[in-house]
Amino acid sequence: MGRDHLFKINYVLLYTNPCIKPIYHILMLFEFLQMVFLTFYGWSLKNGFVNLLQETIDVEKYIPKLIRQRASDIQNVTEETMSMRHTLQSAQTVEISDPTWRMEDQVKFSNPALYLLDINSKQQYLGGFWASIAVFYALIISLVLLGGIIYQKVSAATVTSATKIIIRFVTMSLILFQTVLQIPFFTLLLQAFNCGENPLTPYAIKDIECNGSERPIILPFALVTMVVYCVVYIVQMHLMERAQFGSQFAWAGRDRLTCIIRLIAKLLLLCGFIFDKNGESMVEFMLPSCVFLVISLYRRYQGCNYYDKSINTMHTLYDIVITYHLFFVSIHILANKRYQISGTIIFILTSLIFHQLYYLQFNFRNTRVINKLLFVYKASSNHCEMYLQLILDKFITATQQDQLLFFGLLYGHVENCREACMCEGIIQRLEKMHQFDRLVKKAENLHLITQNAIDGMAMTNAEGSNNFALERNSRSSRKDDFMLIGFTSDNINRQQIRIEDIDPESKTIEREDRSKDIEYEVQTHSVGASRGKITKEVSKNDEEILQLYEEIFGHPLEHETDPNSANFTFEISHMETQRIKELSFKFFALLLDLLIDRFPTKACHRLHLAELYKFQLSKQFKAIFEIVGCQFLESNDLATNFQIFQLMGQIEQELQSTHMKQVEKLQQIDVVRVYDYNRQDSNLTINIILRAFLDFQRNELLGTSAALKFWRELQQKEFNAKNLQNYGHQISRSLGRIQDAEREIARLCPDDMKFYFRYGMFLINVINNDQDGIDQFKKIQTTFTN
Repeated sequence: MGRDHLFKINYVLLYTNPCIKPIYHILMLFEFLQMVFLTFYGWSLKNGFVNLLQETIDVEKYIPKLIRQRASDIQNVTEETMSMRHTLQSAQTVEISDPTWRMEDQVKFSNPALYLLDINSKQQYLGGFWASIAVFYALIISLVLLGGIIYQKVSAATVTSATKIIIRFVTMSLILFQTVLQIPFFTLLLQAFNCGENPLTPYAIKDIECNGSERPIILPFALVTMVVYCVVYIVQMHLMERAQFGSQFAWAGRDRLTCIIRLIAKLLLLCGFIFDKNGESMVEFMLPSCVFLVISLYRRYQGCNYYDKSINTMHTLYDIVITYHLFFVSIHILANKRYQISGTIIFILTSLIFHQLYYLQFNFRNTRVINKLLFVYKASSNHCEMYLQLILDKFITATQQDQLLFFGLLYGHVENCREACMCEGIIQRLEKMHQFDRLVKKAENLHLITQNAIDGMAMTNAEGSNNFALERNSRSSRKDDFMLIGFTSDNINRQQIRIEDIDPESKTIEREDRSKDIEYEVQTHSVGASRGKITKEVSKNDEEILQLYEEIFGHPLEHETDPNSANFTFEISHMETQRIKELSFKFFALLLDLLIDRFPTKACHRLHLAELYKFQLSKQFKAIFEIVGCQFLESNDLATNFQIFQLMGQIEQELQSTHMKQVEKLQQIDVVRVYDYNRQDSNLTINIILRAFLDFQRNELLGTSAALKFWRELQQKEFNAKNLQNYGHQISRSLGRIQDAEREIARLCPDDMKFYFRYGMFLINVINNDQDGIDQFKKIQTTFTN
């Protein structure tokens, strides 16, 4: 099986997500309970919640014998019986012991294989042994045989519902073998190495002898299956691991080597259970297993963790509890001191406290580094991946606090940026500078039009306004106030002016003054009317600008506040949140570019950037550019090459789907199908080209020529019947050979649409057989549709 076929199998396995996060949590819980059984096996706890056990001899069976021996001397049998019972009870030695409680009995249900390990369950064990091996190999063989076929359907986007169910079932079966069925499967395999066990030993099978007929058969199968399983597990841990930021898979994360270390710890504890069922040498297995779990916890603290917060928290919690108890149970076994159930409760509580301290320190370190953005310039590549994943999680959730983090990181980067960088463009788009520039340009056009209108309306009143300039300045402030509040000549004429005791000369002067006042008011009114028109025009223009602002920015001017405030509608707030989220993704791409410059030989950062372009920013061609850049790196391992293969396949499938939708929408010719058809036509075999098609072309030419001669002879006034007969014979002979060539071409190349078109046109135009010609066109339609 080559590498490409292995990639196709895992591409199919990761096509759907069969294991949602709640189910994965249940699988993790059962794994934890299985580890609890192996940790506490063979170690009994003192139960301080019940009374001490008193072991005495039952004297009732001895009393009747003593009564018969002394029957002649006994007068009252009842009284003598009670006296003997009391004497014997007082004389015997009472053995007082502590009541014990075994933890492993409470979690035995988590490992179904334990129920097959019994004294009289040889046949049940052998049946479970062969059944588990058969299921495992059936799963592997089905993946090898069907992986390539299903991959072709997935790539061509022709996956049916039944195929999806099969993919989910196979993927879920493999996940079960890698998680919750791992310890039961190895329990059955390792038990094959035992033979001739003591019947008094718990979980022993007495009927399997070392020289028996079963052991030479099951032992090689068990050994080979264990090797095959370990190889498959290691390979799948590298290929099925989803090192993709924001992945929906529950097991997504950077945990390749850590999972292998945990597998070694499990196998050590399981070997201690299988090969030391009396629990006499458990410490030799428990302490090394504890060391491996400590190494895995340290690696997880350094960055090899799961991307989902709940999965990572619970996984760490389970490992800490198991590690804590492995250490302290080993210490108690070495000290030969049994502790009580209350001590177990105390150990569980202290392990939980230790986990909280561990996780608080973990979160504090990550938060401090992320807020200062120091990792981009100082941290290692693995740490940078961990910090970037935490940042992207906050950018995806995009709460108000997460947006503040984005603003702080962006402005902090802008302050320290000394080179040409795309951060300026992000700042401008964040502050809507490009939209403001569009608004200013359109507003300037509107203001230019308004100024021309103002100048045109003011020209008519310019002369009168200049003549009244001096008189207007000489008027009293009271009259100016009257002009400002709207008094006009009409208002003045409507006033009742009463003049008493005024001489003619004074009347003449007053009349002249009144006429000047009225003339001033009239001209002032005309200027005020012009100003009123200008004010209305400016007000109308402002309304147009506000409307233009709403069109460009997507919301009214009065909503230019916090997007989470009550002024915003839900739609506008959602649009603003999405806009900030998109800009945060672009800033995240900027951080990845900086890391690519720091680590040019690392493919992980380029792949993260490609995934960001594909899944968050919907820029497939930029993603392809980054993927192509990864393909030429020399440091790519198997997992990196598969990630490149998978991401490129997903992009090609998405582009193909987009292309088909565009073709159906615009009702255009599918150029991809035309290219594939021409490429297929160019790869025809020599037999088709030299025999079938050339024979068709030759007879087509002969038949057409004979038909032309036939019709020309028929149009003569005195036609030759013998020539017509010869021409008809040539046409019939050519048609028969053409039909033979058509059947041969249709057999060897059933999708040759160009040939169907050519043959149909020959039938219609030369043979005058419209029905068969239309049938050929229907074949073209069917071939194109399929």
